[in-house]
Amino acid sequence: MAIDEHVLGADEAAFFKEIWCKYVPLKVAVVREHPEPTPHLFFSYRVIYNIWLSCNNWIGNQGALPLEGMAHFHQHVLMCKSKKVNGMWKTIWFAKIWIVWLSRNAFIFNAKAIDVEEICRLIKWKAWLWLRARVTTFKASYYEWEIDPRYCLSMGVAADR
Repeated sequence: MAIDEHVLGADEAAFFKEIWCKYVPLKVAVVREHPEPTPHLFFSYRVIYNIWLSCNNWIGNQGALPLEGMAHFHQHVLMCKSKKVNGMWKTIWFAKIWIVWLSRNAFIFNAKAIDVEEICRLIKWKAWLWLRARVTTFKASYYEWEIDPRYCLSMGVAADR
């Protein structure tokens, strides 16, 4: 995926080169005459924005979301001082981005409807799986995770102490 500075602006393009290209594997390259801007793909498209709001309600984050990737990412990872907790928040953010990307591809290439509830369920599941795999102290059951993700994150840190 070419990251176009003319579409995003220099700061936003640099952010996506650092974050997206480094951590998210490229599975599908779509060449278009008029590519969709990245913020629209992941943050501002009405249905996608509703997915973010729904997931944030589940996590307990209220309020408006930024429409630019860098600000959006920082809003999710600068929530506390602990490096470990920030790492867990990054994992959740990447799970959201990954599932949104897969859902958009399913919509574009397979005409699969975008169902906000189903996508949020997949995000919860993927974030839980990734946290269980990456954070040795994260022991929450999926049931606990669905009910109270903030508590599960805090317990993952408290288990270190």
